[in-house]
Amino acid sequence: MHQKSVINGLILAGGRSKRMGFDKAWINYHGKPQVQNLFEILSSLCKRVFISCKLNQTNEFKYLGPVIPDATEVTGPAAALLSAFKFDPDSSWLVVACDLPFINRAGLQKLIVERDPSKVATVYINPDNNLPEPLIGIWEPKAVKMIESYVQQVITCPRKMLIQSDVKLLVPDHTMLIANINTPEEYKKAKSRLRINSQG
Repeated sequence: MHQKSVINGLILAGGRSKRMGFDKAWINYHGKPQVQNLFEILSSLCKRVFISCKLNQTNEFKYLGPVIPDATEVTGPAAALLSAFKFDPDSSWLVVACDLPFINRAGLQKLIVERDPSKVATVYINPDNNLPEPLIGIWEPKAVKMIESYVQQVITCPRKMLIQSDVKLLVPDHTMLIANINTPEEYKKAKSRLRINSQG
Protein backbone atom coordinates (compact mmCIF):
# COMPACT_ATOMS: atom_id res chain seq x y z
CA MET A 1 0.00 0.00 0.00
CA HIS A 2 1.57 3.25 -1.14
CA GLN A 3 1.22 6.19 1.21
CA LYS A 4 -0.47 9.12 -0.47
CA SER A 5 1.51 12.34 -0.37
CA VAL A 6 -0.06 15.76 0.01
CA ILE A 7 -1.44 17.23 -3.22
CA ASN A 8 -0.56 20.74 -4.34
CA GLY A 9 -2.26 22.43 -7.27
CA LEU A 10 -0.30 23.77 -10.23
CA ILE A 11 -1.91 25.99 -12.87
CA LEU A 12 0.07 26.09 -16.10
CA ALA A 13 -0.08 29.71 -17.23
CA GLY A 14 3.26 30.15 -19.00
CA GLY A 15 2.24 29.18 -22.53
CA ARG A 16 2.87 31.56 -25.42
CA SER A 17 -0.69 31.22 -26.83
CA LYS A 18 0.61 31.68 -30.38
CA ARG A 19 -2.37 30.08 -32.12
CA MET A 20 -4.91 31.89 -29.94
CA GLY A 21 -3.31 35.28 -30.49
CA PHE A 22 -3.87 36.39 -26.88
CA ASP A 23 -2.98 34.96 -23.49
CA LYS A 24 -5.25 32.00 -22.67
CA ALA A 25 -4.71 32.49 -18.94
CA TRP A 26 -6.73 35.70 -19.00
CA ILE A 27 -9.68 34.50 -21.12
CA ASN A 28 -13.02 35.01 -19.37
CA TYR A 29 -15.05 31.80 -19.66
CA HIS A 30 -16.79 31.82 -16.28
CA GLY A 31 -17.12 35.49 -15.33
CA LYS A 32 -13.45 35.82 -14.40
CA PRO A 33 -10.02 35.13 -15.93
CA GLN A 34 -9.47 31.40 -16.42
CA VAL A 35 -6.33 31.42 -14.28
CA GLN A 36 -8.37 32.87 -11.40
CA ASN A 37 -11.20 30.39 -11.99
CA LEU A 38 -8.80 27.45 -11.79
CA PHE A 39 -7.06 28.90 -8.74
CA GLU A 40 -10.37 29.06 -6.87
CA ILE A 41 -11.37 25.51 -7.85
CA LEU A 42 -7.99 24.01 -6.95
CA SER A 43 -7.91 25.89 -3.65
CA SER A 44 -10.94 23.88 -2.55
CA LEU A 45 -9.19 20.58 -3.39
CA CYS A 46 -5.46 21.01 -2.70
CA LYS A 47 -3.31 21.91 0.28
CA ARG A 48 -1.67 24.78 -1.61
CA VAL A 49 -2.06 26.16 -5.13
CA PHE A 50 0.59 27.77 -7.30
CA ILE A 51 0.69 29.42 -10.70
CA SER A 52 3.40 28.18 -13.05
CA CYS A 53 4.82 30.73 -15.49
CA LYS A 54 7.99 31.98 -17.09
CA LEU A 55 10.30 34.12 -14.98
CA ASN A 56 9.40 37.28 -16.90
CA GLN A 57 5.67 36.68 -16.24
CA THR A 58 5.92 36.59 -12.44
CA ASN A 59 4.57 40.10 -11.90
CA GLU A 60 1.50 39.35 -14.06
CA PHE A 61 0.28 36.56 -11.79
CA LYS A 62 1.66 37.13 -8.30
CA TYR A 63 -1.35 39.19 -7.16
CA LEU A 64 -3.58 36.11 -7.75
CA GLY A 65 -1.50 33.76 -5.64
CA PRO A 66 1.97 32.27 -5.16
CA VAL A 67 3.98 31.76 -8.32
CA ILE A 68 6.54 29.12 -9.31
CA PRO A 69 8.58 30.46 -12.24
CA ASP A 70 10.37 28.04 -14.53
CA ALA A 71 13.76 27.37 -12.97
CA THR A 72 15.34 25.09 -15.55
CA GLU A 73 16.86 25.24 -19.00
CA VAL A 74 14.08 22.96 -20.24
CA THR A 75 11.11 24.71 -21.82
CA GLY A 76 7.37 24.02 -21.87
CA PRO A 77 5.29 21.93 -19.46
CA ALA A 78 8.27 19.74 -18.53
CA ALA A 79 9.93 22.87 -17.12
CA ALA A 80 6.83 23.62 -15.07
CA LEU A 81 6.77 20.10 -13.63
CA LEU A 82 10.47 20.03 -12.78
CA SER A 83 10.29 23.49 -11.21
CA ALA A 84 7.29 22.47 -9.09
CA PHE A 85 9.02 19.35 -7.82
CA LYS A 86 12.18 21.35 -7.15
CA PHE A 87 10.08 23.71 -5.03
CA ASP A 88 8.35 20.85 -3.16
CA PRO A 89 9.74 17.39 -4.00
CA ASP A 90 7.70 15.56 -1.36
CA SER A 91 4.23 16.58 -2.55
CA SER A 92 2.23 15.40 -5.52
CA TRP A 93 1.05 17.96 -8.05
CA LEU A 94 -2.42 18.26 -9.53
CA VAL A 95 -1.60 19.97 -12.80
CA VAL A 96 -4.15 21.87 -14.90
CA ALA A 97 -3.50 23.88 -18.05
CA CYS A 98 -5.28 27.18 -18.69
CA ASP A 99 -6.68 26.05 -22.04
CA LEU A 100 -9.27 23.68 -20.52
CA PRO A 101 -12.43 25.78 -20.03
CA PHE A 102 -14.75 22.80 -19.49
CA ILE A 103 -12.82 21.26 -16.61
CA ASN A 104 -14.69 21.62 -13.33
CA ARG A 105 -14.40 20.72 -9.68
CA ALA A 106 -16.04 17.31 -10.18
CA GLY A 107 -13.61 16.45 -12.96
CA LEU A 108 -10.61 17.32 -10.80
CA GLN A 109 -12.05 15.62 -7.74
CA LYS A 110 -12.38 12.39 -9.74
CA LEU A 111 -8.62 12.45 -10.33
CA ILE A 112 -8.04 12.78 -6.58
CA VAL A 113 -10.52 10.07 -5.59
CA GLU A 114 -9.26 7.56 -8.16
CA ARG A 115 -5.60 8.48 -7.87
CA ASP A 116 -3.06 5.65 -7.70
CA PRO A 117 0.10 6.83 -5.90
CA SER A 118 1.94 3.67 -6.97
CA LYS A 119 1.99 5.05 -10.54
CA VAL A 120 4.03 8.01 -11.76
CA ALA A 121 0.81 9.84 -12.60
CA THR A 122 -2.99 9.61 -12.70
CA VAL A 123 -4.36 11.34 -15.78
CA TYR A 124 -7.31 11.32 -18.13
CA ILE A 125 -7.16 9.44 -21.41
CA ASN A 126 -8.63 11.10 -24.49
CA PRO A 127 -11.26 8.69 -25.89
CA ASP A 128 -10.85 10.26 -29.35
CA ASN A 129 -7.23 9.17 -29.76
CA ASN A 130 -6.53 6.90 -26.76
CA LEU A 131 -3.67 9.15 -25.67
CA PRO A 132 -3.02 10.41 -22.14
CA GLU A 133 -3.73 14.04 -21.31
CA PRO A 134 -0.65 15.01 -19.27
CA LEU A 135 -1.70 18.57 -18.45
CA ILE A 136 -4.75 17.59 -16.45
CA GLY A 137 -3.70 15.06 -13.86
CA ILE A 138 -1.79 14.21 -10.71
CA TRP A 139 1.96 13.73 -10.97
CA GLU A 140 3.57 11.81 -8.09
CA PRO A 141 7.01 12.58 -6.59
CA LYS A 142 8.44 9.45 -8.24
CA ALA A 143 7.81 11.09 -11.63
CA VAL A 144 10.82 13.38 -11.21
CA LYS A 145 13.43 10.77 -12.10
CA MET A 146 11.35 9.68 -15.08
CA ILE A 147 11.02 13.27 -16.35
CA GLU A 148 14.73 13.95 -15.87
CA SER A 149 15.60 10.75 -17.72
CA TYR A 150 13.51 11.74 -20.74
CA VAL A 151 14.86 15.29 -20.72
CA GLN A 152 18.40 13.87 -20.88
CA GLN A 153 17.26 12.06 -24.04
CA VAL A 154 16.00 15.41 -25.39
CA ILE A 155 12.39 14.27 -25.00
CA THR A 156 10.45 17.10 -23.34
CA CYS A 157 6.87 16.26 -24.31
CA PRO A 158 4.99 15.08 -21.18
CA ARG A 159 2.59 13.02 -23.30
CA LYS A 160 5.44 11.04 -24.83
CA MET A 161 6.80 10.48 -21.33
CA LEU A 162 3.49 9.11 -20.06
CA ILE A 163 2.92 6.83 -23.05
CA GLN A 164 6.07 4.93 -22.11
CA SER A 165 5.51 4.97 -18.33
CA ASP A 166 3.46 3.29 -15.60
CA VAL A 167 0.40 5.53 -15.48
CA LYS A 168 -3.17 5.24 -14.24
CA LEU A 169 -5.59 6.32 -16.97
CA LEU A 170 -9.12 7.52 -16.27
CA VAL A 171 -11.91 7.94 -18.79
CA PRO A 172 -13.56 11.38 -18.50
CA ASP A 173 -17.29 11.52 -17.89
CA HIS A 174 -17.56 13.37 -21.20
CA THR A 175 -14.92 14.23 -23.81
CA MET A 176 -15.52 17.98 -23.66
CA LEU A 177 -14.24 17.95 -20.07
CA ILE A 178 -10.67 17.65 -21.37
CA ALA A 179 -11.07 19.73 -24.55
CA ASN A 180 -8.12 22.02 -25.28
CA ILE A 181 -9.11 25.41 -26.70
CA ASN A 182 -6.23 26.87 -28.67
CA THR A 183 -7.57 28.98 -31.56
CA PRO A 184 -10.00 31.92 -31.90
CA GLU A 185 -12.46 29.62 -33.71
CA GLU A 186 -12.36 27.06 -30.91
CA TYR A 187 -12.73 29.87 -28.39
CA LYS A 188 -15.94 31.13 -30.02
CA LYS A 189 -17.41 27.62 -30.08
CA ALA A 190 -16.42 27.01 -26.45
CA LYS A 191 -18.02 30.28 -25.30
CA SER A 192 -21.21 29.38 -27.15
CA ARG A 193 -21.31 25.87 -25.65
CA LEU A 194 -20.66 27.19 -22.14
CA ARG A 195 -23.45 29.74 -22.58
CA ILE A 196 -25.87 27.01 -23.65
CA ASN A 197 -24.82 24.80 -20.73
CA SER A 198 -25.36 27.62 -18.24
CA GLN A 199 -28.84 28.22 -19.61
CA GLY A 200 -29.93 24.65 -19.67
